[in-house]
Amino acid sequence: MASVAIMAGGALLNAVSFIGQLSCSLPLRIRSQCRKRRKSAALEEYQAAYATYQEKRTHLFDWMAINDRIKQQTKQNRLRF
Repeated sequence: MASVAIMAGGALLNAVSFIGQLSCSLPLRIRSQCRKRRKSAALEEYQAAYATYQEKRTHLFDWMAINDRIKQQTKQNRLRF
């Protein structure tokens, strides 16, 4: 019984994926809309990842600057005493 359900589910999944591919390969206008959708989704994903990268990079540079400042202050304090 379970194998029949798995087979029916596989057939349904196959049909849905076929219809999705068919809609993106029919007329030129539909194909361009599908490409635009994929491109805009990829661009949004890239922009989000790049913003996260920039934030982490800025945080790293701030941390490095603070550590350099602490080292300089330590050297000055050692020279005083």
